[in-house]
Amino acid sequence: SFTIGRSSEADFTIRVNELSKVHCKIYLEDNQIFIEDMNSKNGVRVDGEKIPAEEKIEIFPDSSVLITSDLQLNLFGNETQTALKVEAVVRAKPLVRTSALKRKYKF
Repeated sequence: SFTIGRSSEADFTIRVNELSKVHCKIYLEDNQIFIEDMNSKNGVRVDGEKIPAEEKIEIFPDSSVLITSDLQLNLFGNETQTALKVEAVVRAKPLVRTSALKRKYKF
């Protein structure tokens, strides 16, 4: 098992304000994968539903798992093996502020 959170107390530390210090825990048991919300402030959603805190919920390759609005857990697999992948959506920031462009190009 391993934990995900924004603190160094977590096994995987991701510096995102929406994450609690130790946000959730992933378990690998008997060829099954479970997730547990570690009583986080913003919760964990599986297939659109907020899961109860401190209760292990089995997740599957077709499950939609949102740890935060920008952090998604994806499972890939078949009958013989499953892989786990955490993906983050990073919002793009403009390279140049529009006010600077307006001054330079006067539009």
